[in-house]
Amino acid sequence: MTAPPGPLHMEPAPPLDAEVVAAACSGRLVGRRVIYEPRMASTNGTAHRLAQQGYPSGTVVTTDAQVGGRGRFGRTWHMRERASIACSVILRPALAPSELAGLGMATAIAAVEASRAADVPAQVKWPNDIVVGERKLGGVLCEASLQGTAVQYAIVGVGLNVNDDFRDRPDLRAAATSIQLFTGQPADRSAVLIRLLRELDRWIAETRPQPAVLSAWAARCATVGRTVTVHDAHSDQRIASGQAIRLESDGALIVRQPSGKTRRFDYAAVSVRHT
Repeated sequence: MTAPPGPLHMEPAPPLDAEVVAAACSGRLVGRRVIYEPRMASTNGTAHRLAQQGYPSGTVVTTDAQVGGRGRFGRTWHMRERASIACSVILRPALAPSELAGLGMATAIAAVEASRAADVPAQVKWPNDIVVGERKLGGVLCEASLQGTAVQYAIVGVGLNVNDDFRDRPDLRAAATSIQLFTGQPADRSAVLIRLLRELDRWIAETRPQPAVLSAWAARCATVGRTVTVHDAHSDQRIASGQAIRLESDGALIVRQPSGKTRRFDYAAVSVRHT
């Protein structure tokens, strides 16, 4: 599924245009306020701090250089300056903690649709990777702050490789791709970010019923229907193998093993590899 890369443009990349992004999101929930800094440690970390200060639902945090980006289990997220997108959105959903998986699904859908609008046939690899074939294009990280059994706020974060050629990380070239590497042409990062935020505004589970989000996620999923191996996310020890047959409403993956028995895996504890 990966097209041969075309010539890479080496001109200095422009910064994100936060004013253009904010204007394009005017009148929507997501993007009602855009916080941009040229450099920050983590957009999710900054979004948590701003949420605790009372910033409203729909506030977007983004940067051109995220130097402490992270994925699940504290893993690092590579981002070369002005080559990719890192953004986080503060949400204050009227959801129970058990319903928060819908936000992650909605965010993954938005990332897939923004990539497809840039002519990249992206899909979701369970639970939170955005892929083209078996190469990683991006990732989603959703976190929440709970007060008792109530959701105080949630943060949905997206990292998306736009114009990165991984020149500074040759170890990633076999496993990762970008919009530019796939299409052979550089993309306007501000335009990609605008499309991402508009799609997120359309799909967030605050306004979409959970079954509709689950159905849309499944339609864009590269994992369901595939043979997979399930590994403990911390030790990398193999736990099981079989066919991924469906996703539950809380985000869990159901795998049918060769014996015919099914097992349920919580995304918070495992990782999956396609085989």
